[in-house]
Amino acid sequence: MELQALYDLQERLEATAAAGVRLAGEDFRLKRAVDSIAPLADASPVIKKLYLMAAQTIAPDCKDRARTLLDTLALSEAILCTQAGCGVPGTLVPLELAMRPFSPCQPFRAVKPLLEALTGTGGGRYAVISEALQNTPELFDDYRVQAAMVPALSDRYNEIAALAEDWLSHQDESFLPLLKQGFAECSDGGRVRRLRVIEAISGEKENDFYISLLDWAKKDLREEAVSALRFDKRNSGLLLDLLKTEKGSSLEVARQVLVHMDTAESERYLETLLDSTPWEAMKYLNFSRSDHLSARLGALAHIFFDELDLSSENKTKEQKEKKEQKEHLELLLEALTGKADSSVLALYERAAAADWNKKSYYGRFPELLSRSIARSLDERLITCARTLAETHGKAWYPASLTADLLTMSAKTVYDQYRERFPKTSILGIGKEEKSRATTALMAVFGQINYVERSGRHEYFIPLREGGGRQCLIKLQRPLKENLDPRWFEFFTGSMVPVREGISCVAENGTPQKLDSDHLLAKMAAPEVRPLLGSHLYKKALIVSDNSVLYRPLIQCGWTDFKGLVARYVENNEDSGISFWRVRQLIDQLPMTEEEKRQEFREIDNFICTYPVKSAVRKNWDSSSMMRKMIDEAAGII
Repeated sequence: MELQALYDLQERLEATAAAGVRLAGEDFRLKRAVDSIAPLADASPVIKKLYLMAAQTIAPDCKDRARTLLDTLALSEAILCTQAGCGVPGTLVPLELAMRPFSPCQPFRAVKPLLEALTGTGGGRYAVISEALQNTPELFDDYRVQAAMVPALSDRYNEIAALAEDWLSHQDESFLPLLKQGFAECSDGGRVRRLRVIEAISGEKENDFYISLLDWAKKDLREEAVSALRFDKRNSGLLLDLLKTEKGSSLEVARQVLVHMDTAESERYLETLLDSTPWEAMKYLNFSRSDHLSARLGALAHIFFDELDLSSENKTKEQKEKKEQKEHLELLLEALTGKADSSVLALYERAAAADWNKKSYYGRFPELLSRSIARSLDERLITCARTLAETHGKAWYPASLTADLLTMSAKTVYDQYRERFPKTSILGIGKEEKSRATTALMAVFGQINYVERSGRHEYFIPLREGGGRQCLIKLQRPLKENLDPRWFEFFTGSMVPVREGISCVAENGTPQKLDSDHLLAKMAAPEVRPLLGSHLYKKALIVSDNSVLYRPLIQCGWTDFKGLVARYVENNEDSGISFWRVRQLIDQLPMTEEEKRQEFREIDNFICTYPVKSAVRKNWDSSSMMRKMIDEAAGII
């Protein structure tokens, strides 16, 4: 069928729609186009319908010419689409499309400030983006915002680029085309961030892409491309080749990635390294799970501790030798992490039997055993921890607690370990020993965080790479069951005093020292937050410096902060309270503007009970300018 007449009609209908329908009945070109398809009307019912609708469009008695024209135009376009075709010589290659789930387009006035912050320059943009992520995350469902997040990876402000990287790293593979588009043309930092996002989204699926980057990537991008080879163990051979060609930091990355894979190739490489430079090899053994290497490491460890035991009795060692022994001890303990060969298990027995008062280095083995269990969950280590806890007592309770949290029901763990926490004594008998035991058990809970995304309590294990990079690697393992809520009732009771300087791990894998209040806040699940929040609030009303409790209260979702800053001022009136200090404290709290003004009024009323020239008011309203700022903050003027 000759379709030219249909194309002519389509063209005239579009021209009429653009020009307006008022003169459509007098358009002789449109009338000619309608008449030209009359012969085709008998060939197809749908074309006959098109002809009748087109004729009605130009009929003098047409009552709704605009609607009729649009219906005719729609039918004409549909017919031409069904008849269309295209083709070029060669092999068809599927297009890589950025297909994402449909999401409602947000009003432009809502996304405009966010788009300007993501694509613009200058200061103040970070606050706009971070507040939108926290308060209006639905704006990031808009396709315009999503498209702007990828170029933001190259933003000159690292904070903004880091926000974009974190958000994109939690998206799906539909973003890959956008991430690869313009990859080579963006900034150096942008390429590295794009690659890290691709790794987070796709892992080993993009292995060919990672390998292709090695043909031209340099410096930081090359390091990251080599690091990306870790997802596919089939890259072991390629990594062995890179060890012969790479230099500097890229060589160190290739070595780290190879030993992390724990393959036959990496085991042979470590064997060779252990034969030639054993202490250098230990920098890379902490991620090996090979029993053969574990046995060799255990044998070396026994020799080392034999020498260390002798040197502890011989006080004439040179300072240089002592320093070297200390360095080797750190390397050895890191390398032993996760190892469970019989020679390594014998080390734990040896440590348990030693006199820690004379040989304090053996006192580090309980913590090593805890870390090893969390790292490997090897049944031999779990059995070892439980046996030592039964035979050698409380020093080994933290290791057995770690094992049981990861393998037993929450109720069983609580029932078993609730009584293992030392009780405080009115007479202070054994106070120091009980304090150490309690802190060691609390340190196990310090490794646990409640992860909002998974809704699980997870045990975090920070491990540091050996060699030159010393990068911190975060490993995490969910508990068998979420913690029994009774733990929070127990910890907030009077029998367990507040502990400070407890070894903990943040959710980002960073080791830190916290007190027990902050520890409980970071591992509080939603169902226990009201209980913990109530405990912290009551405590904040009586302690002298309650400002340290603001953050854990916010973490617990607590909403009643009225009077807390005022109480802080009352308890610290002699410390030179200033307007700026009060504003800093109030701005930390999620209060309404009226609540903040009320807090200022209450504080001002209290301070003004003192004489004008008193020390308490010296830093408060000693000048007219300060008085004015206080009145403005209190809503008086």
